[in-house]
Amino acid sequence: MNGIHDVFPEEKKPENDPISLKKLKKDEGQYALLKDMLGFEFDGEEKTMILEESKRGLLLMVLHKWIRTASRKTAGIEFTEFESVIYKIRHCFRSIPAGKGLLTPCNRVIAKRPSRVFLHRNERLTTALRDMRTIIREATAEPTKCRELVMGPPDFVGVQDASIYGMGAVIIGEEKACIPTVFRVEWPQWVQQEVLKTNEGKNGNLTNSDLEMAGLVLLWLGMEEVCPLESGTHIALFSDNSPTVSWTNRLACRNSKVADQLIRALALRLKKRHTSRHGRLGASQNEYLDSLPAFTKNYLTDLLRVANEGFKNGRVDASTKARTAHWNRWRSHCQTLGVDPYLQGENFLSKCRTIQSFAAGVRTGRLGGGRQVRAGTVSQVLSAVNTTIALAIDEQPFKVKGSKNFIPLIAQTLNGWEKEDPGVEKKMPVEADVPELLVDMGMEDEASELTKAVGDLCLMAFYFLLRIGEYTVKGSRKKNKQTVQFRMCDVTFFEQTEKNGLRQLPRSASNEQILAAAAVTLRLQNQKNGWKNVCMSQHDNGLGDKSPTVAIAKRYIHIRQHTKSDKELLSAYFVKGKRKDVKDSDIRAALKLAATALDYEGTRGIPTGKIDTHSLRVGGANALSLNGYSVEHIQKMGRWRSNTFLEYIRESLSDFSEGMSKAMSKTFGFVSLEAGVAKDVTSMIVDTDYNVAVSAGAA
Repeated sequence: MNGIHDVFPEEKKPENDPISLKKLKKDEGQYALLKDMLGFEFDGEEKTMILEESKRGLLLMVLHKWIRTASRKTAGIEFTEFESVIYKIRHCFRSIPAGKGLLTPCNRVIAKRPSRVFLHRNERLTTALRDMRTIIREATAEPTKCRELVMGPPDFVGVQDASIYGMGAVIIGEEKACIPTVFRVEWPQWVQQEVLKTNEGKNGNLTNSDLEMAGLVLLWLGMEEVCPLESGTHIALFSDNSPTVSWTNRLACRNSKVADQLIRALALRLKKRHTSRHGRLGASQNEYLDSLPAFTKNYLTDLLRVANEGFKNGRVDASTKARTAHWNRWRSHCQTLGVDPYLQGENFLSKCRTIQSFAAGVRTGRLGGGRQVRAGTVSQVLSAVNTTIALAIDEQPFKVKGSKNFIPLIAQTLNGWEKEDPGVEKKMPVEADVPELLVDMGMEDEASELTKAVGDLCLMAFYFLLRIGEYTVKGSRKKNKQTVQFRMCDVTFFEQTEKNGLRQLPRSASNEQILAAAAVTLRLQNQKNGWKNVCMSQHDNGLGDKSPTVAIAKRYIHIRQHTKSDKELLSAYFVKGKRKDVKDSDIRAALKLAATALDYEGTRGIPTGKIDTHSLRVGGANALSLNGYSVEHIQKMGRWRSNTFLEYIRESLSDFSEGMSKAMSKTFGFVSLEAGVAKDVTSMIVDTDYNVAVSAGAA
């Protein structure tokens, strides 16, 4: 009480204090036990809250009026009135949490936004309105205890799981004691048949999620019998089914009519028992945050936002979509077998057979694109599903514990399929004559802008060892890849100084200066292997239009003439002011055309079918190798993280074996020193010329 002295200084005479003993004796300065806030009446003594009496009476009157007119086919409710009243009821249910379970039919009507709402056409809506009126009226006699509105340690815990055949549940006491109980219920035959129809795509009326929700309601009814439930008791209900968790948390559902009725039943039981449910297995991040104090919630929300952005950026859109597709197929496979998709509660043999049969489905195409795939593809699918499970429950059932290897049965199966798979036919390289021919075609008088762009980009790709996605776009420009294509701002030109040095040209340099550039640098913002802001440069080779600096300069000048944006892609070209892009299919077709014109198959033994967009990158690597550049130079130019690029240097080319047989025919007369351990070769060494013996020993 003396805290008021922080505002009003203390008087020397007690009777002059803002709150004096005299005033306290007159009941002044007392705490108010009843308080009206935000439309609710709070009782500090009983620790309850309820909607204000005037607002409560108005809602009851409107609901009574609606219900009475439900039988009149001509009487309808104006949508604006209906929406306004439902929003007020929703506000009222802040003090009656179980009431939210009755709002689903109303939410569906509001979503459709009809001009008038006819109750006689919607029996479920009419029933829900009757239940709402009953709950609000009962709340007048029994206001909600505030303890029912906050989360706390669970007094009792119930865990349930359901399948196509039935449900099982466990009930135990946590903060309070109860008889530990285990029970199970078998579904009627007609229920099982309806779920089977749904799983087989035959328009069944029940889903697995409906069964999970029914199992949760049965669990609750079992807890009513076993647990001594009192007002304010906290109950934790656990389920491993995502829709059931969501429906129970929100006490609402969107699509399932069966779940809607089950939620309504659960809500009415919760209200009757005055209990609070919480702690559902699989609760979302938002629910976790809602349980925290305001300051902690805001603090943690900011941190989780940053973490979620990092998690999202940890894989590209294409990987995310593929993983989702693999998971959906895996879940469908598990539903067919009646197995939990997270493989919880399954013995080792059941896990192995489930995974192995799924792998076989992917291999044969039954669980995929309809055609057989290689063992490597099956391995990628299994890893994606395993990662999805690991992110959800921190277990990796597909892998050996503490290892990155698949469990032995799966590893051996994949190994067997690898032996069955045919060898990979790698694409063959092309030499500089292919992109040079395409440049010549682009310089013809009647050449189109596409032909010019293709020739310049192919020459650029050959000299810079580019991947196809770095300088072209796919048919649909979806941002589902990590690679960021070259843009205008990523190109820098240099001119030669009087002292044979290089000086950067400004962005405003003339076309003549750019075409005469001595060197050019490309900066790749992001690429397939994750390296960012990598720079590559090439100097002018003195071949005019067939120089990489001139090819890039022509692209740069063409784009600059049509747009001022420095973010424009180098793959862009313009026809009568209309912007277009060079696609990977354009490059592929041009390379095959040029290889055919140069008779690659007849003169070099390279079939046109083995020439593709990757041939430019492979050809550039081979050109560097044949000209004596080191492995390190080639690796840096091609931006390879590992030695996999050595596969591009084709040992089948004649230049790699030229003179090799002649060198191998030379006889050195070497002697194996290791042989002397088992056999005395002293006489052989003594009788051998000194120079030969020394050279043999040095070898």
